[in-house]
Amino acid sequence: MRKLMVIALLILLAITTLIAPPPTPIQAERPDAPTYALRGEHPVGVTDVTVENGDRPLSVTMWYPALNPDGVEEATTYQIAVLQRPGQALRDAAPDMAGGPYPVIYFSHGLGGARLQSVFYTEHLASWGFVVIAADHPGSTFFDVRGGETEGVTESFGYRPLEILRLIAYSDEINASGPYAGLLDMNTLAVTGHSFGGYTTLAAGGAQVNTASLHEICTLPEAQEMGLCENLEERLQTMATVRGLTEVPADVWPATTEPRIKAIVPLAPAAGGIFGEAGMSGVTVPMMLMVGTHDGSTPAETHAIPAFKNASSAEKSLVMFQNADHYIFVDECIETMIQLGLFNSCSDDVWDMARVHDLINHFATAFFLAHLKGDADAANALLPGAVDFIGVEYTVTGS
Repeated sequence: MRKLMVIALLILLAITTLIAPPPTPIQAERPDAPTYALRGEHPVGVTDVTVENGDRPLSVTMWYPALNPDGVEEATTYQIAVLQRPGQALRDAAPDMAGGPYPVIYFSHGLGGARLQSVFYTEHLASWGFVVIAADHPGSTFFDVRGGETEGVTESFGYRPLEILRLIAYSDEINASGPYAGLLDMNTLAVTGHSFGGYTTLAAGGAQVNTASLHEICTLPEAQEMGLCENLEERLQTMATVRGLTEVPADVWPATTEPRIKAIVPLAPAAGGIFGEAGMSGVTVPMMLMVGTHDGSTPAETHAIPAFKNASSAEKSLVMFQNADHYIFVDECIETMIQLGLFNSCSDDVWDMARVHDLINHFATAFFLAHLKGDADAANALLPGAVDFIGVEYTVTGS
């Protein structure tokens, strides 16, 4: 009898295999993935360009909804120096003009990172009907920091939000003529970014550098012990020069935002002291801020939480991943990174990276759909009663 049951099960399995459709990206994802963590309906195209900008050209990658009439496998390879990572996109595919124009989201990488550091996130957003554009920020990439260069990092504090504005200008150009003309909804823009890219996101979203706040922070012993305030006046002057200012403002600096930016999602932002209460009040657009409660690089207590509290946004939310560290927002380790001793920069001591990436994608995708496309279902998915994930603390204001 037992033998007959085993044979029957094997036959049933064979029949199921024969009649089942081939696996899709959605079927391949975790079975516990929430709605907006599932890959969207759009095939994803990807292309690389160089945006000329005087003596600071920007290496740029753009992900976008693409055509795939033959149903070929979405597969590509992303490369940063010797590091190669497989991706799920079609290299230089024709854009899907019929579904456009699509809102544009600009992604900003962290200090010592790169534009390709969070492909799990950028590809995913494009699959849901967004154009996503990311640039390497000169002076603060993986190569700059590994080389020990620090002057470029100070300059990058000044340049980064201006480089987002430069990317917006570039987007206007390609939307006017060429193969992507009309693809981008240039009246509906957003910014997101990790760590130093979170600073960039806040600055592009309306936050203003605040000299008075920086001076106040630098009176604290812990800031002095960490060397955060060494040569502060010189650094501020460098930033002011980059911004085109003749002198360092005494308090808040001029804003570096754009009225077409409609929403922002900073991820573990580096914001402690640089904006302060007065500077953060300049953020008025809808904001979703995500951070781990065990972040050892930009601790939530001194960066994310004050930024959330002081933003003037009528609609803002704070997503806190309990016991998560700083690098939950970057791609999971590949073998080469482990061999190079970089495991701690692409993993987490507590969270399974695939699970936390699902949740990051779910929250951000729903937020952007709600605020850039007016998607009511996505908005409902972010209501406090709808958010029930173990290990996630969720605070929302103004919904």
